[in-house]
Amino acid sequence: MMKNIPVLIVGGGPVGLSMALDLARQNVRSLLVERNPGFTNHPRARGVSTRTMELFRQWGNATELVKYEQPKEALRFIWAKSFQGEEITRVAMDISDVSSYSPSYPSFVTQDRVEESLYHSLTNFEEAETQ
Repeated sequence: MMKNIPVLIVGGGPVGLSMALDLARQNVRSLLVERNPGFTNHPRARGVSTRTMELFRQWGNATELVKYEQPKEALRFIWAKSFQGEEITRVAMDISDVSSYSPSYPSFVTQDRVEESLYHSLTNFEEAETQ
C-alpha cells in the first residue's frame, strides 16, 4: 500500500530527528528513514550550541538533556600528539556572557543522548513515522 507522505527525511541523526520533530509540531507528516537499527553506543559530538538549546527548550527537551551534561570542567578542548601522547595545547570554553542574549546556554551533552531524547519526543507525534 502506497502512503502519501509529503516529506521524506533520510538519516536519523540529530538533524534528521530535529527536522521530523519540528515538522510534526507543525502538523506536517514526514517519514524518517535510517539505515542503522538503533542508536550509537558511543558519544560522537559532545556539545550543543546556544541556539540548538533554545530549540530544545521550545520543544521541551532541554530539561531532560541537561541531566546528561558533562561536568563543567569538561568544557575544554585538548590537542595532543596521540591519545596517550604529549599534550600540545588546551583551550577552555567561556560561556559566561551567554546570559546577556539568551535564556539558554550551550550544553556539553553528547550526541547519543540528544538522539535518544529527540527520538523519544518524536514518538509522541502521529505525524512522524520512522523506519
